[in-house]
Amino acid sequence: FISPLIYIILALILQKNGGLGAGQIYGILRDTAEDMTKREVEVVPGPGNSLFSPLPSGFDFDSGEGFVDAAAAVTATPSP
Repeated sequence: FISPLIYIILALILQKNGGLGAGQIYGILRDTAEDMTKREVEVVPGPGNSLFSPLPSGFDFDSGEGFVDAAAAVTATPSP
């Protein structure tokens, strides 16, 4: 499953360099993602009251590679 936001970012990357392959695009998205460092484990009503646990750095099955950073991904895309 790919969210509509990712399709937009893919379009921007391919607009900058239409010759990139899927592996290259995946690498750009992975390398520029912002790592998620904590996971919400208990939702408690009220601002800032939820309980969190730390996540290991890098890929994990809770957050994948992290948050997509569209600006960083397009900037990191090489010109053709």
